[in-house]
Amino acid sequence: MNDNVSKYTKTFVKWIALVVSWFTLSPVFYYLAKRWNFYGKKTRLVAMLVSPMFLMIYLCVFLSAVFLQANYSRENYFLDRDRIERITDVRLPKFKVKDYTKGNTGFNGDYNDGFYIEFNSPLPDSLFERIDSLIVSGNQYWEKSGYKYTYYRVWGNGIPAPNGESDNDDRFFGLTIVRFSETGYIGHGMW
Repeated sequence: MNDNVSKYTKTFVKWIALVVSWFTLSPVFYYLAKRWNFYGKKTRLVAMLVSPMFLMIYLCVFLSAVFLQANYSRENYFLDRDRIERITDVRLPKFKVKDYTKGNTGFNGDYNDGFYIEFNSPLPDSLFERIDSLIVSGNQYWEKSGYKYTYYRVWGNGIPAPNGESDNDDRFFGLTIVRFSETGYIGHGMW
C-alpha cells in the first residue's frame, strides 16, 4: 500500500512540476516531460509552443515588428524623391541624409521629424527657375525669400492632400533649400 501511495505522490508531484514549468519555463517542461515519459514528442512540442511563456514571446516579437515597421516608414516616408516630386511639383537631385531628428510622438500618434540633407551635386539653376515659375503662377505652397526657397503644405482633416497622398492622413511636409547651397532641410510629421 505504501508503494502505491508513494507512486501516486511521485506522479502527482511530477504533474505539479510539469504544470508549473509549462506556465513559467516551457523548455523545462519539454525536458521534464521527455525525461519522465509523460507525453509523445509531438504533444510535448505543441504544448511547449502554446505555453504562456512562448505566447508572451510571440506577442513581444509581433509588437516589436509592428513598432520597427512603423518607425521605418516614419523615417523613410518622405525620403523618396518621386514622392517629393508629386507633392512639390519639383524634381530634386539625389541627396543623402546628414542628420535625422526624430521628434516626440504624442499619445495620438502626432509627431514632427526633420532631416538635414546634402545633395550629391550642386542644385541646378533650372530647379530654381522651375520653383520661380510655380510661385509666379500662383502656387500657394512655395515661398521665396532672397536665396531661400521654402515649401510647406498641410493636409488631412478636410484639407485636400497633394497628388498621391491620402486625404485621410493628417500630415504636413516642409522643404527648405537655398540657392548656391548643397544642403537642405525636410520637415514632416502628423498632426
